[in-house]
Amino acid sequence: MTTVPDQETTTAEHLYNEAYQCLVEGDYSRFAALCAPKFVLNLSDASNVSLAELEDEAKAWRIAFTGYDHDPTEEVRFPFRGGHEIAVFTKHLLIHTGPFRLPGGTTIDATSRKIEVRVATFIHVDGVRIDRLNILLNTAGFLKQMRSII
Repeated sequence: MTTVPDQETTTAEHLYNEAYQCLVEGDYSRFAALCAPKFVLNLSDASNVSLAELEDEAKAWRIAFTGYDHDPTEEVRFPFRGGHEIAVFTKHLLIHTGPFRLPGGTTIDATSRKIEVRVATFIHVDGVRIDRLNILLNTAGFLKQMRSII
């Protein structure tokens, strides 16, 4: 993992670590406790997503993919704005173990193939809670790998 600039863990970085762990473990009530009352969540293809929608989306991904191997050597963190924001770029290796529905309606049954997913996560902190979270998936690269399966 690379942190730029090299400094102590910021509030945003700490909350990112906590939020990431909650999402990996599927602990959405603990995740919600990290968020400010007017929390805003944006995903690659949707804005102002509710926590319930996030949970539904995450469950669908958990059915379709396992592994979630995260390569810490490929992780880069950029804390900025006095520690109130952080940008984290990560690479994950997933195993396609369940049905996945592509945009347009095609469903791909389990293939056990490995899929590399690159993710950019941006967190803004208001006080000691997450005020805004943007999770951006390299959708084009992901869909290219999925379409090569069919």
